Amino acid sequence: MIVHLHTNKAFTLIEFVVIISIFAIIATIVLFNFTGFSSNISLSNLSHDVALVIRQAQVASGSSTTGAGIDLFNPNDKPNARGVYFEYVTGSRFNSNIILFQDLGSPNNLYTSGEDLDTITIQSTDYIKSIETGSGSGPGQHNPCTGDVHITFIRPDPTPIVNCPSSSSVGGYADIEIHSSDDARHKNIYIYPSGQIDVQ
Repeated sequence: MIVHLHTNKAFTLIEFVVIISIFAIIATIVLFNFTGFSSNISLSNLSHDVALVIRQAQVASGSSTTGAGIDLFNPNDKPNARGVYFEYVTGSRFNSNIILFQDLGSPNNLYTSGEDLDTITIQSTDYIKSIETGSGSGPGQHNPCTGDVHITFIRPDPTPIVNCPSSSSVGGYADIEIHSSDDARHKNIYIYPSGQIDVQ
């Protein structure tokens, strides 16, 4: 006589609960890391976009003139400056619109209405929290600007003219601090008197 033994292979309830718990823990870790990774990418993209706009103004200043027949060696015949304007909104941030402008008429290195060349709007929830200005050459040597900031370039000089009229500060250095929406992360754009633009 042949006896067949049938064994049921299945998960017990305890095994099933343990497996579901492990999956839940792994999913939570992955989701948390993905959120942080996504936030870092967004912040990095915005920082590089802002730096690119400033660089665009710097390069474009090399091709701007007040008109035909400009004499670069005549101090009375000045080329128009190109610049970037950051509007101050509150004590904790700047406007999400960044204006690329050409300083027309009598150049004063400041943006005025009607000088717009382009407006770049920050689409993400990240934001420009502060801009420090001054005439030094490195981070930590300057004061936060509590007003609008104008960064202009006049050819053929790559040196920036960083202007914060609210604090009567004019210099060649700026530190633009960009924060994530939850303020957990930030990036800095350093603009040096040499004209170098650095994102860290």
